[in-house]
This record gives sequence, C-alpha cells and structure tokens, in this order.
Amino acid sequence: NVTVDDSDGSISYSTGWSVSSGSNSLDYGGFHHLSDSKTATANFTFTGIAVYIMAPLWPYAVGAQAGVDGSSPVSIDMQDHTHTSDGGSEDVASAVLWGMDGLSNSSHTLQIS
Repeated sequence: NVTVDDSDGSISYSTGWSVSSGSNSLDYGGFHHLSDSKTATANFTFTGIAVYIMAPLWPYAVGAQAGVDGSSPVSIDMQDHTHTSDGGSEDVASAVLWGMDGLSNSSHTLQIS
C-alpha cells in the first residue's frame, strides 16, 4: 500500500479548493483541502487493485462524494456523530472512511467532489 497525502502533486484539483490554514495533528500530513463549491473536484490517477480515502471527522456536517472510473459517486460522511456543534475544527484523527477494492491491476481515476 502507498499513502498519498492530499498535498501530493499527483492529485489534480479544479478551481474552488483551498487548504486549511493551520496545521492539525488530526489531519494526515497536518493539513486538508476543503471546498464549499458543489462543482469542485479532485482527481487522482493510480495503478492498483484498491483505493481508500482517509479523513478526520468534524463535530458538524461535513461530507464528500467519491467514485472510481466514472462510477456513480458514493457519499462519505465525515461528521463525528458522538460530539456535535455548529463549528470548530476536526476532533477525530484521520482514518479510512471509504474504499473500493477488487479493481483490476490497471490504471484508475478516483474523483472526489
């Protein structure tokens, strides 16, 4: 397995994304990308049989959608349902929240929106 941080140049971001302003140990790599644009996308092309998304959890509604090779996107819930508030920073460390395995060992594109 290879872990690729969201700051890696192999990820292609559309307009509408920004990077968190302060480093947080709960984010893998210390920072995270974010967008409030419904049209913002991030694409990652990889070769392999599986792909997983790691992210921290927040005490309020945060989410994304992910799909591989043009498949119907799946919603990813990034809310910490054990601790809710109207704002604040992430409160649970990054962990795998979504994945797709069983892919052919060939080139694939993960799209996140």
